Amino acid sequence: IDLLNIPDTVETIEENAFASSYFKAVNLSNSITKIASSLFSSSKIENVIIPDSVEIIEDSAFRASEIRSVTIGTGVTTISDSIFEYCDQFTTVHYTGTPEKFEAIQVDEEDNDIFFSADVHYMDADDVKEASSVPTCTEDAHTSGYYCDQCDVLVTGKILDFALGHDWSSTTGVCDV
Repeated sequence: IDLLNIPDTVETIEENAFASSYFKAVNLSNSITKIASSLFSSSKIENVIIPDSVEIIEDSAFRASEIRSVTIGTGVTTISDSIFEYCDQFTTVHYTGTPEKFEAIQVDEEDNDIFFSADVHYMDADDVKEASSVPTCTEDAHTSGYYCDQCDVLVTGKILDFALGHDWSSTTGVCDV
């Protein structure tokens, strides 16, 4: 399983719950209020959308994972230490609020150099893509949501299924998907 869907009925996820897991993406519950300590540490997760309901990201939440980008909702007020420590592929923070609100987040300075050096992209209300219920060769299936205008990453909404990739097995040279 590459994609994990956590329903909105889930209000709490305990620390280390997905540590060392193989999920590439997780659709988090819109009812949780924190990303627990070491929640995704040493996991295969590549990106995650943190909903507006989350207020705190606890220490080492993504430590040593394969995360590349994170979307932080406007509810986040506190980011603890070492959240992206040893995340060598991490490059981008997407934020769904204003630059001023992002600057107001209290970020622990201990072992958060990767977070501070990441590119920050702010959501633009003009970057809405319609829902796509069926994945194509190159596009994920997703609910309606905002996409970053700088890097075309889904920053709100939920992934329904991953892109299928091309199938060049036919003799016509045309993708069979």
